[in-house]
Order: sequence, then C-alpha cells, then structure tokens
Amino acid sequence: MTGAQGRVLAREGSRFRVALDGQEVTAILRGKARRDQYDRVVVGDQVTLDQGDRRGVYGITAVLPRRNLLERRTPLGRGNRPVAANLDRVFVVTAATNPAPVPQLIDRLTAIAEANEIPAAIVVNKVDLDPGEELVERYRAAGYEVYPVSARTGAGLEPWFEALRGRESLLTGPSGAGKSSLLNRLVGEKLAIVSPKAQTTRHVLTGILTTGDCQYLFVDLPGFQTRHVNVLNRALNRRAAEGARDCDVVAFVVEALRFGPADRAVLARIPAAQRAVAVVNKIDLVKNRLDLLPFLQRLAAEREFAAIVPVSARTGKNVAELLRVLREALPEGPAAYPAEQLTDRDERFFAAELLREKLFRELGEELPYRCEVALESFREEAGLRRIEATIFVERDSQKPIVLGAKGATLKRIASAARRDMERLFGGKVYLGVWVKVKHGWTDDARALKQLGYA
Repeated sequence: MTGAQGRVLAREGSRFRVALDGQEVTAILRGKARRDQYDRVVVGDQVTLDQGDRRGVYGITAVLPRRNLLERRTPLGRGNRPVAANLDRVFVVTAATNPAPVPQLIDRLTAIAEANEIPAAIVVNKVDLDPGEELVERYRAAGYEVYPVSARTGAGLEPWFEALRGRESLLTGPSGAGKSSLLNRLVGEKLAIVSPKAQTTRHVLTGILTTGDCQYLFVDLPGFQTRHVNVLNRALNRRAAEGARDCDVVAFVVEALRFGPADRAVLARIPAAQRAVAVVNKIDLVKNRLDLLPFLQRLAAEREFAAIVPVSARTGKNVAELLRVLREALPEGPAAYPAEQLTDRDERFFAAELLREKLFRELGEELPYRCEVALESFREEAGLRRIEATIFVERDSQKPIVLGAKGATLKRIASAARRDMERLFGGKVYLGVWVKVKHGWTDDARALKQLGYA
C-alpha cells in the first residue's frame, strides 16, 4: 500500500478524510509533507499515502501537482489562502431572497474562480419563495450557465444534478443561500450507518420511500458474516436469512466487476423461489465501461434474476431505473406507513448506531467488531436530548485503546457522534459515554440477548 494515491475529501482538525480505492480512510500529515504542507493541503488534493498504522490511520507523505487551485485573499490582505484543488467547476449559490449587496459578492466569487481558470456557474436557490428572474437574466446575459432551483421542493434540481454528475465541484456562496439544503438534497437523509470497513450492519433497518401511488419498504439486513465465527455472527446470519425470506423481492447487491466465493455463498442462501433483482453497485468506479457487459453476462449465468440493474449509490446514476424495476416486481397492497414516515426505527436506535459508526471510523481494523453500544438513558427536556451510552469491549486490553491518551480518542468519537445526532434530530444533544468491559460478549448467548441480539 506504500505510495498509494488518494484524494482529500475533507479536513477535520489535524486529520483528513481521504478517498482510497473506493473507500474512505483517515489520514494525517507525516514527514516532509507535515513540515511543508500543513496549512496548504486542501479538499481535492491528490496525495500519496503510506501503508497506515495498526489503528488504520494512514500518513500523507506528499501532495501531487495540482491541475488547478482555488484561492481567496485572507482578511487584512495577508496573502492568499487555498480553498480547493483539481476542480472541474465552481457553482456559486445565491437566492433572490438574499440582501442587496449579494450580486457584488457573487461577482467577486466568480472572478476568483475565473482567475484560477476554473469555470463558474450560478445556482439561484429558493425559487419557490422568489423566482429571482432578474438574477437569472443578469447572469445568463453575462454568459454564465444558470440553474434556478428549490432545495425545499426539488424544483429544477434534475438539470443541475446532470451538470454536477461526474465532476469535482465546489459549492460556494453567501450565507443564507441554502448551500446546506442543496447538499442535503444531493445526498438524501442519512439512515443506515456506513464505514469503509465491511460487515458494519448488525440490525435490521427499514427505510420507507413513498412516491405518488407507490410505497417502497427497503429492508437493510446484516451482510452474511464470514469474518469471525462466533455466537454473534451466527445470530446475524440467522437474522439476514429470516429477513430475506420475509421480503417480497430481494435486492442482491454486488460490487461491479467483483463476484467471488463469498458473493456466491450469499446468493446460494436466497431460496430459488424467491424473486431477486441483482443490483450491481459502484459502476462509477469502473474505468472501462466495456468491462461491465461481460461481468453482467457472467452474473446472469449464476441465477435467473428478475432483472440486473447497474447503479452508483454514490452518484445516484440509474437509481431511478432501479426503483422502476422494483415497482414492477412488487405486489399490490395498501400502504404500510404514513407517507411522511422515513423509517421504522426511533431516535434511540439512531443514537446508538451513530455512536457505533464512529467506532468503525476511528478505531483499527479488528477492534470495532468487538465493540457494542448500549443506551443507558435517553431523555428529552426543554429542547435538549440527554443521552447516556456505554461502549462495551471484550477484553481489558481493549478499553485503553478506545479511551486513547488522556481520553482523547473517546472524546473524538463522542464529539463526532453528538454532531451527527444534532443534525439528525434537529436539536441540541448532551452525550455522556463510558467504556466498560463485558468479557467475551460476542460468544456469550446470554450477553447477546441482553444487548438485543436474541
């Protein structure tokens, strides 16, 4: 892995989130890069990484030459500060509801982009509140591509999504323009936890999508566990098998160009009489699309699928086609949930899952699989959610790893989880977290029952 190349996705204090081989990893600056580039590494940079340490944290050893760099002048004229690199487009977001000085700010932002030889376009948000016709005409007359949209209602988003697709883009603009709302609209509501590590899911989660005259119930099941043979993973495999049998249609998800013995073993567990749709994910990572057709043909030979649909969950490509295929495969019946409901789980569940997600993101390769989160209390008082949680580990030696030096690791985990909870719940959260040892809990049927894995 030494010398592998990745792309910086975000900076969080002294750490960076980096895309590496289709996964997201944590990295820090090391060696010459730390001395020379500490304040200069930005989102979009291509970097080289070392092999990583036992905690799964990689080191950035060098920043590769940039195709372009977006910079802006710092306050008091003290030079320029880099903002992002290797961009295909800058989208300046505004709204007709913004105050009068905004056009001058937009002109300044577009000038900065063009000075760095990066094409700029204008997104006029909140057209449901004010059509912003003067703004639209002003910038179209100046030769810019203009996208009138509403993040709240979804109006006009499809042409803008097409302009975004497949490009490294930056959203910028004045305060109040709705940049965060647009970003939320792009990625959707976060329900299931994710991490770069395999087999993160442990609980059955139903996501609900109601569109027009159709309601989809997407049941997210644990993947069939092959990493460790213990009582926990046997329980998760039972849960997955039972959940699949109870569904009307099984969406069998595989990674594009990868179908191995583990995938074949999972496919064999789906009853022959069960209707199944093969979903080939991560097609955005396939460099040569000509390689995809032979792979689809080999997959079709494995089983008689109702359909095979290539998609990209990251970019949204072909997701509409997948919904159409599933709609045709589903039986007719009354809606099971109100149209506005998004999931069958409550806030307690998501609080525990968001904390567990951060364990997978912060700790090494093996330890997260030996951790579990239990909520001791969840109270709401005067607009504040007060949550007390315990992280259980299996061995005494694992507890100091989760805590970190002077509690730094646990503080980082809890702070990241609290921020995600506040975003999801829409209010302030107090989160108290303790670490306790429950010896051998993954192989103890009684302990697993207490933790909800009956």
